[in-house]
Amino acid sequence: MSTPTRRSAPALIGVGASLAVIAGLVLAPTTPASAAAPANCTATGGAITTIKDSNGNFYNVHTFTSSGSFVPPQSVSADYLVVGGGGGGGGAAANSAGGGGGSGAVVSGTVTIPASSQAITIGAAGTAGSSTGRGGSGGTSSIAALATAAGGGGGGAGGGNTTNRRGNNGASTGGGAATTGTAGTAGTTASAGNLGTDAFFNATAANRAGGGGGGPASAGSAAASTVGGNGGTGTSNSITGASVTYGGGGGGGSRTTAGTGGSGNGGAGSITGNGNAGTANRGGGGGGAANTASGTKTGGAGGSGVVIIRYPKYCGVPSAPTSVSFSSPTMSWGAPAFVPSGQSVTSYTVTYKNQADGNGSTGWGIYARGSAATSIDVTGIDVTTCTSNNSGWTCMLSNSNLVSGQTYMFRVFARTASALGRSAPIPTATQVTYTVP
Repeated sequence: MSTPTRRSAPALIGVGASLAVIAGLVLAPTTPASAAAPANCTATGGAITTIKDSNGNFYNVHTFTSSGSFVPPQSVSADYLVVGGGGGGGGAAANSAGGGGGSGAVVSGTVTIPASSQAITIGAAGTAGSSTGRGGSGGTSSIAALATAAGGGGGGAGGGNTTNRRGNNGASTGGGAATTGTAGTAGTTASAGNLGTDAFFNATAANRAGGGGGGPASAGSAAASTVGGNGGTGTSNSITGASVTYGGGGGGGSRTTAGTGGSGNGGAGSITGNGNAGTANRGGGGGGAANTASGTKTGGAGGSGVVIIRYPKYCGVPSAPTSVSFSSPTMSWGAPAFVPSGQSVTSYTVTYKNQADGNGSTGWGIYARGSAATSIDVTGIDVTTCTSNNSGWTCMLSNSNLVSGQTYMFRVFARTASALGRSAPIPTATQVTYTVP
């Protein structure tokens, strides 16, 4: 093997030596010694966009606003967001106020999706409640049997019987309705969120107010004299590359001050009118209606659900090594959590970069590659020392040697026979750094 171009020889690293060991999320380092770039593994289904994170990684994002199928070309480790449909708001008869609908569940996580067609179901919006019938419950959203988010419960109806004045159960429950002689209660069982609130009753019709529907992050707020209850708050998620809030309960109706929809696009309650709908594909509850002494009003429909799936654009590669740590002079790690079907980890590659050059994805040199060992002595300052410190590794200080007085970052990648995987994630709480003396 030819010896790479070097700077002037620095001193060997001693006991008090310092090197930065920082794991980061990047694709293969841009050097001639890297493995060939993995194939683009784009799945089909939904509206597809590609985003790039701060470390230069590319991800495909599939957004489903209607039911369909997600078909990956091979098994893939994917992040997901599944939001159920929001419950509809309750309607209002004369001198009454409807309750806000409850939010659909907001469920997120990471799952391995097999290389076969996966049915995607989008939960329907809960129907708007009539003056005597509470709002409809939202539908369930799902990624086949891998992830499910239930729909929210509908809000109580101001002109309904005792049962229909109550908010309905669901992922989050609907708020109660207020009518002559009574205040309806909220639903009592929230399966994946929070409870709505009871209505407020007063002998004076103008003071009556509907309760707010529950949200995924908090319960609805209580109704009070002339003031409808606010919907419970939603939950934010950045799977698309931007922070978006989903869910949110519907606000209760009132003749004076209607309840607001919960953050995440729950529908607001109404002041002597029909309730407002939750925003489509956000899963919020619909707002409750309110009414004067004559006529009828309907609640607002809930917001329909959504399913979003994100995975590396270059999905035919192993995920990052796990549990990266440094105890001078040894950098250690665990095997990656995900390796594509039919592949196995054959070895690891460690790259290095002068910290003064920043934490971008360019300019990384290969420090060592070609060993299945899960630890390495990082105190080698040139090819000869790196090799003698690390039997079994092929050391390739390809950009330059390590230099006295400089601080370095090291990253580790898992290799298969066909691809170089992603590096370990950057520690957010602790980063151990050492500088060459």
